[in-house]
Amino acid sequence: MFISKKCEDVSDEDFDELVSPHSDAVANFMADFIFPEVVAYYIATGFYKSCIWEEKFDVLIGTVNDLFNYHFVVTKKLKESISHILLIKYGLKLIGENPLALEIV
Repeated sequence: MFISKKCEDVSDEDFDELVSPHSDAVANFMADFIFPEVVAYYIATGFYKSCIWEEKFDVLIGTVNDLFNYHFVVTKKLKESISHILLIKYGLKLIGENPLALEIV
């Protein structure tokens, strides 16, 4: 069921117990699954089409952050996930981060 459109039907307790955890779960899902896929796609297509500038790995991740209009924190786990997707889906092995260096495998 959905909450009705009137904001007054949601108490502070309901917001803290229902709405906020749902928003957090969606943000975590995006950070764990959607965002790494999009970053890997952006890097791989840009690499293969020679249409993105040579730059640091973190900067390229930040570029995709801007596309989402959201700030995903760049962590070691995120970079590992992106690197794994680049290798498995796009046949690109990350060999350097500053600047980003890739090798076709």
